[in-house]
Amino acid sequence: MGITTENLETTETGSILIMESNNSPVYENSWVDYHVAWKPVKYWKDCYGIVHIEGMMKNGTMLVSAFTLPDGYRPAGRIAFYSESANADGRVDVLTDGTVVPYGGTNGWINFNVMFRPA
Repeated sequence: MGITTENLETTETGSILIMESNNSPVYENSWVDYHVAWKPVKYWKDCYGIVHIEGMMKNGTMLVSAFTLPDGYRPAGRIAFYSESANADGRVDVLTDGTVVPYGGTNGWINFNVMFRPA
C-alpha cells in the first residue's frame, strides 16, 4: 500500500493525507517478533512518503536477511542504522533490494526505530 489519492480525506478546510496502516514484515532466517508485551516490527510510509520501521524482533540469524521490504519502501542506496540490541550496540542495514540485514549486536533482541526516504 502506498500513498495515493485513495489516502486523501476531504475536510471542511481542504484535503489532507492520511498515514497508511502498518505493514508486518514476512520474517526470514528464524527471526520472530520479540514478545507480545512489546511492539512487533512494522513498516509504513507517513503522509510525507517517509518509510518508518519500528518494533522488536529476536532469535534469527545475524548477517543475513531478516525480512525484505517491498518495492516502494526501498532506499536509493544502502543505509546503515544504529539499533539497540540485547547487551550490545547494533547495526541494521537496509539494501536497495529491500533486504533488511542485522549486522551488529546480538540476536537476543533488536529494536528498530528508523526512518528514510525511499527511492
